[in-house]
Amino acid sequence: MTYKDALKYVEDNKYRIGTVDEKDFIVSQLLIVPADKDYRESYLSDFFQSPHYKIDSSVLDGHEVEVWAIDTSHLDNANVLFYNKLT
Repeated sequence: MTYKDALKYVEDNKYRIGTVDEKDFIVSQLLIVPADKDYRESYLSDFFQSPHYKIDSSVLDGHEVEVWAIDTSHLDNANVLFYNKLT
């Protein structure tokens, strides 16, 4: 999926934020991440270190991406990222 397609997907699926997903966690945020594993690790490292888990995801333009539903409460409390790949 392209970054532009992912932005539209996130906009169309904002209703999921605050809901409980099929893995029984609360969707705190929809996150666009690189599909490439190596680039994703670097991107997520920056994401985890950013204030309030906000980074400029426009750096993903031109890369194949995925959209994840994430639960940031577990990340804050236990330093564990629970996610559900949506695309």
